[in-house]
Amino acid sequence: PDVIGLVNPGDFGAFLPVIVKLGVAIIIFEGALTLSVARLKAHLKIVRNLVAFGLILTLAGGAALFTLVLGADPLLGLVFGALVAITGPTVVQPLLRRVPVSEAVSGILRGEAILIEPAGVLLAALIYEIAAATSPTAGGAIAFFLQGIGVGCGFGLAAGLILRYGLRYVGTRDNIKNLVALAVVLGAFGGAETLAPDSGVLSVALAGLMLSGSEFAGKASLKQFKGQITLLTIAVVFILVSAGISLDSVVLIGWRGVLIVAALLFVVRPVSVFLCTIGSRLSAKEKIFLAGVAPRGIVSGSVASLFAIQLAGRGYAEAETVVTVVFMAIGATVLVIAPLTKHFARATDVYLNRSRSVLFVGAHALSRLIARRIMAAGYRTTFIDTNYAHCMVTRREFEHVVHGSALDEEALVDAGAAGTGLLLAFTENDETNILITQFARREFQIPVRAVILQVGADDSIAKHVAESDIKVAFGGRMNLAEWIGAAERDEISVVRFATERDIRTLEPLVEKIRDFALP
Repeated sequence: PDVIGLVNPGDFGAFLPVIVKLGVAIIIFEGALTLSVARLKAHLKIVRNLVAFGLILTLAGGAALFTLVLGADPLLGLVFGALVAITGPTVVQPLLRRVPVSEAVSGILRGEAILIEPAGVLLAALIYEIAAATSPTAGGAIAFFLQGIGVGCGFGLAAGLILRYGLRYVGTRDNIKNLVALAVVLGAFGGAETLAPDSGVLSVALAGLMLSGSEFAGKASLKQFKGQITLLTIAVVFILVSAGISLDSVVLIGWRGVLIVAALLFVVRPVSVFLCTIGSRLSAKEKIFLAGVAPRGIVSGSVASLFAIQLAGRGYAEAETVVTVVFMAIGATVLVIAPLTKHFARATDVYLNRSRSVLFVGAHALSRLIARRIMAAGYRTTFIDTNYAHCMVTRREFEHVVHGSALDEEALVDAGAAGTGLLLAFTENDETNILITQFARREFQIPVRAVILQVGADDSIAKHVAESDIKVAFGGRMNLAEWIGAAERDEISVVRFATERDIRTLEPLVEKIRDFALP
């Protein structure tokens, strides 16, 4: 409204909070759905510390800064502290997608971002209820908090169980499953919000986590659908919420807001991370990187806007200041953290070395045979396959296996494509292999990509491969089904394979794959 007047949140009236809350529910569910439960378990202690103790430390630090620097009401300071403690997957996940870092750091940042959202929102809601109450009591505050947790967990568990087991019996069409999932999630959110305000975020986060840990036909399609809905939701919610920020309030706060944000980024966050990682196996450089990366996203801004509207109606004249400083913190994410993250990752040695990572598309016996030799040479191997049976067999031997489509961006993110130097498209469909290599190059800049060119491949495909930068594994045409069968029967012997000394770059590694032969 302060610039061209195209969008005025006031025009939505009482519908604005509803739109924003539903948007937040979709965003949080999508974030939880894409979280790898296995990776979360691997770093559960650190994530737990950051979500529990880190949240309290950031709340206290943010509240102190807001109150002392601006001379604001302490309760508003506590609301602000709870909101700026929320990092949020809407910023963290795209950031890690473009800046591949070590698995430990990536897993911790993703887990923290997804789990701290419902915790931060519930804590902010508790403080808001205390601020809004005419005669707040400790017993009433505790009862409100426990009620929110109980209702949120109840609806979340119910929705998670319905989705986890119900989607297996909802026909075979993925679009129907997607709509059913969306309806169940929004229904759980609405039910939880009706019984306990602001508990809906916990319910959708829990439902998403339960669904992320299960396998069913159409899961990749569901994740892709939710990702598309989330992108649209973020755009709408961000425009509506940010349009309510007055430029005059930003100018009025001025250097004081900058000081608060700087202290949050360079004092409060580092202290919180180092205290929460005491006794962990993280290196000092990994801790430094975690301390320097805590981007705030749209969820904190959205909830701040809702609370500000309600608090302003209850006589808190400084409520708008909370929203303004929260959005200054979000702005710092865009202007400072995001552009410098890649350089910061390199400086702290957590940037993932592409030249030591290989991604197999197709988790069949032949891929596993080659992967064993590649791992022996010191490479990190990851598999992705739409065949659930192949994935289950491969998981018995290899740690990094993703069930999903290599043409699904989220599935490739889970497979660590952003840090992959070599992609081997070993499916039985030549056209699919070509599409996968093109997609991997365009979306993740994977430098070296190889395909299997089958005996019956169309000449146009062979011509396309020859004219592109795509490599041909095994040096020529082959019958993949025959080779997979031979590998399953242990009928393939390794004639010779490149040793660590022979491998200088990934391109010679592609050439060495041809050194497998049938006896």
